[in-house]
Amino acid sequence: MDVASIEAGEECPIPADVLMVLYRSKAEVAVDLARTLPNHVRARLALHCYSRAHLRPLGLAIAGSCSPGDLERVAGMTGKVLAEQSAGRERSFGMHDVRSGSKAPISLAKSAA
Repeated sequence: MDVASIEAGEECPIPADVLMVLYRSKAEVAVDLARTLPNHVRARLALHCYSRAHLRPLGLAIAGSCSPGDLERVAGMTGKVLAEQSAGRERSFGMHDVRSGSKAPISLAKSAA
């Protein structure tokens, strides 16, 4: 498996219904559930989620529960960067809901040229 295939939209490494349970759960519950997955699957899931804007906070939380080596084995330099971004995130992120991040307002004004 290479990074390009994951970033290009490779299918999620877990069933869609399980992903929805994780997405709808609080961060600490989602991470606890993700910990039940084999290390390489958890690392792939972290990258899969991180590469999608609406799942990015979940991806960071799950990546925080992965070893940097697993993330790097799964995704090379991208995995290494994800490990650095998520360092300590699992502990500090657990107090917030995965979906509670602030969202930038959407404007179409720039595209109406």
